[in-house]
Amino acid sequence: MTISCLLPIIFLFVGLIFIILSIPLIQEKVSPNVFYGFRTEKTLSNPDLWYKVNKDFGYKMLYSGIILIVCNLILLSFSRSLGITAILVIDLLILLVPLIVSIFITAYNYNL
Repeated sequence: MTISCLLPIIFLFVGLIFIILSIPLIQEKVSPNVFYGFRTEKTLSNPDLWYKVNKDFGYKMLYSGIILIVCNLILLSFSRSLGITAILVIDLLILLVPLIVSIFITAYNYNL
């Protein structure tokens, strides 16, 4: 197995980790803390806001994980014809763009 085939598989697992991490946030099972969740001064100081923001962000993480998995399943079929640099750039874009957009949308929606 070449590295160009291995990268999409690694990013498939990253998408799975996103999904796994999003579930407790969606279910509002993560209390305010400094390690896990959408942490800002406002969310940490207001438990009601914490649960509301993190539930919303959890859904965005879930969707980002699903997008990452689906795109990497597609990318896996093209991995032999693409170079390692192209695969890495595509994977990083697939990973970072939805995540960064989700962070900004969540922060904007809740004035954080």
